[in-house]
Amino acid sequence: MPFVAKDEGGAITYTFDYAVNFLDEDASPSETLVTSVWRIEPDEGSPVGAQVDASSFDGTTATVRVSGGTPGHVYRVINRIKTSFNNTDERTVTFIAGQL
Repeated sequence: MPFVAKDEGGAITYTFDYAVNFLDEDASPSETLVTSVWRIEPDEGSPVGAQVDASSFDGTTATVRVSGGTPGHVYRVINRIKTSFNNTDERTVTFIAGQL
């Protein structure tokens, strides 16, 4: 599980590449992402907690932009996807908010 530091006043963008060790791209047709849902734990709410500002996905990757957070707090940014073959997966990046 990746761990990053983030300034509480800034934002980070993070991408998971599901083509690496998950999607069956050799199948015909290729397996692709059909849904991508992001959440942050703990959910401290606005304006003090970390928040998802934007998210997107394509056939193989899911990207999120996260801002905010309380200095010293650790947050888990979790992505749950579903594929065209009806498979699901969940991946997490963990960050600590602080003054960098």
